[in-house]
This record gives sequence, structure tokens and C-alpha cells, in this order.
Amino acid sequence: MTQSKIISGPPKYFTCNWLEAESSVEMLASLMPEVVATGHGKPMSGKEMQQELLELAYYFQELAVPKKGRYVMSPAITDSQGVVSLPREGSNPVEVFFTISAVAAVTAIGIALYARFKNDRSFRL
Repeated sequence: MTQSKIISGPPKYFTCNWLEAESSVEMLASLMPEVVATGHGKPMSGKEMQQELLELAYYFQELAVPKKGRYVMSPAITDSQGVVSLPREGSNPVEVFFTISAVAAVTAIGIALYARFKNDRSFRL
């Protein structure tokens, strides 16, 4: 009873596929519903609700998707029977890429320095 009327994204703690969630919000917004009664929050209706729903669909990544979390970069894989597989906890392909790139760069620099100074007889460690 004390909740205010607001359009927000799906619950972060229940959403395991953000791309599918975004697609669902876009589809719902395209229907231009007269009333939304989602089961969480107060029912809403009218042009203001439609405008907020369109804004949520358009700015979904900024407004709804958390900055980090288990399913942000890698969704859970599901089928009609339920969950098939989950991403490793804490797995983020972007972070993994940058970590591997940094290690490779440092290794390459180390090898280059070793090769350069190995042939330089005047250099002593």
C-alpha cells in the first residue's frame, strides 16, 4: 500500500538472462498496453506508464542491468526442463580477456628484455 507507482526493470536477484529480459521489456513496450499489473508494485495505466515503459525499453542497459553479477555477461542456459548450466560464479569474459591480455603483455616485455640483455655482455644483473 505504501509503494509508489514506478516502472523498473526485472528483479536483479531473479534475473538469470539479461538479454532475454531486455527482449521481453522491448516486446511489452511495443504492445503499448493500457494497464500493467505485474504482481510486484502497484498496477499502472495511462500515457505516463506507456512513456515510462518505452524509456525502460530504450535505456534498459543503463536503468535495469546491474554493473556486475553472475549473469550480467553470461546467462544461465535453460530449456523446457529448467536450468541446463550456470556460468561460473564470478566469471566475466571481459575481465578474463583483459587479465589474459595483461599477463601476455608482461610476458612479452619480459622475454624481449631478456633477449636484449642476454646478448649485451656489459649488462649484469
